[in-house]
Amino acid sequence: VVQRYVTTSDEKAARKSLWITMWMSVFGSLVFFGLGAAIYAFYKTQPELLNPAMEKTDGILPFYIVQQLPVGISGLIIAAIFAASQSTISSSLNSSATAYIKDFDTRLFRPNRNDKTYLRAAQLAVVLIGILGTVVAIVMAKSDIEGAFKMFNKIVGLTAGSLGGLFALGIFTRKANGSAALVAAFAGSVTVVTLFLIDAPVTGLLYAFIGFTTCFIVGFILGCFLPPDAAQVKGLSLTTKDD
Repeated sequence: VVQRYVTTSDEKAARKSLWITMWMSVFGSLVFFGLGAAIYAFYKTQPELLNPAMEKTDGILPFYIVQQLPVGISGLIIAAIFAASQSTISSSLNSSATAYIKDFDTRLFRPNRNDKTYLRAAQLAVVLIGILGTVVAIVMAKSDIEGAFKMFNKIVGLTAGSLGGLFALGIFTRKANGSAALVAAFAGSVTVVTLFLIDAPVTGLLYAFIGFTTCFIVGFILGCFLPPDAAQVKGLSLTTKDD
């Protein structure tokens, strides 16, 4: 989302981009969940076609592609899955490396260096992040997790909730300042991580909501006691956008 609206020419185009992204996300979700429901119905009515040795539900879609689709079609779909995965992974690697260079290397570790130095550092970061991601993927594949999708939602919930809370604090209130927002984000992350570590009876789908709510409430309360300077929020929230 960020990559889309920072490349737009004005606020109107950015708003349009966000709306398009939202509706495309809804459409994509309907397609993916509809596909899962269709495969579930297929094997529910024909359970003899399902491999009884399959331990994890993540293998149902590849199993269906290989066993039920024609040879040419199955090959094209597998190639498309690999192509989409490669595209997504390459974007993630590049954006992660860029974030490291811009937020840490150029500001904290090695400021005022030439572009060639930062380019080499970014290339090295891509390699290291790729290796780390591969190791994590292997560990997850070998571990006893219920499903990749549920684990994905848990991992996203550990960080995305607090991030959303920060955005909500900045957009909908004029109470929180920078210090209050950082403490609130930390509180939201700690809350969710604690639930994860103690294996609390809370579904991973609620992690993001819990982190969001905790971050927003803590930030709002702290902001009441540590109000920001008016100049800090001028033009940044809904209530001050016209100031």
